[in-house]
Amino acid sequence: MTGQSTFWKRIFWIAAGIGFVIGLYGLYDRLAFGHMHADYGSYVPWGLWVAAYTMLVGASAGAFVIAAVIHVFGRKEWYPVGRTALIVSLAAFTGGMLSIWLDLGHPERLLNFYFSPNLTSIMGLMSWFYLLYGILLVVMIWQSWVNQEGTLLRNLSFLAVPFAIAFAGAEGALFGVVGARPLWESGLTPILFLVEGAMTGTAAVALGAFLLEQLDEAKGLFLGRVLLALILSVLLLEWADYSTVLYSGIPAKAEAVNTIL
Repeated sequence: MTGQSTFWKRIFWIAAGIGFVIGLYGLYDRLAFGHMHADYGSYVPWGLWVAAYTMLVGASAGAFVIAAVIHVFGRKEWYPVGRTALIVSLAAFTGGMLSIWLDLGHPERLLNFYFSPNLTSIMGLMSWFYLLYGILLVVMIWQSWVNQEGTLLRNLSFLAVPFAIAFAGAEGALFGVVGARPLWESGLTPILFLVEGAMTGTAAVALGAFLLEQLDEAKGLFLGRVLLALILSVLLLEWADYSTVLYSGIPAKAEAVNTIL
């Protein structure tokens, strides 16, 4: 371990500790005062919890795909990174579910999704998708510790790749079909969620592998190139979305983009 890497790891853990303390205060504020301090309005219809939920769920799917691809192709030299990717995926998924739970006005009603299901609702279907995703993720983590080179983990990885893609894409569709929000209502929204999830998931896995000293120069360079390609892809998709909106001049969408810019 070089002195420079040790320095950055210390900086990370200090920042993480500070963030954890701030998060505990935010949790106390939510439980003690509810949505009183969220300052909702016409420009902020949802709180920070929804933003954290969408980012963390996307990162979970991205990290999940990395782990699945490693095991599908049987890259044994990447197996430690694959296990880290699964743990990162579970941590992000847990954080995302906790965030959306905190956003509910009555968190105790969460179980109504399962006891009184509405199969015509995208959100209702997503609640069951989350349950299946969580079960698959936990089973794969267990297998990565018990028998990482076994056929069961590899077979589950074949299932995990399309499952994670559908998971992140459906999350984007949840926002893309909201007609009341013209900027969200776009065929690009599910694609953006997929690529952004892959980007944040790759970044999180690279950070976790770095902290656990699982990256040599070749692995670090490869993940860096993948991350750069994903960042450029996100920029391209955002440019395509915003430029077409501004060029078409549809009032509701153009007004939203101009407000952002």
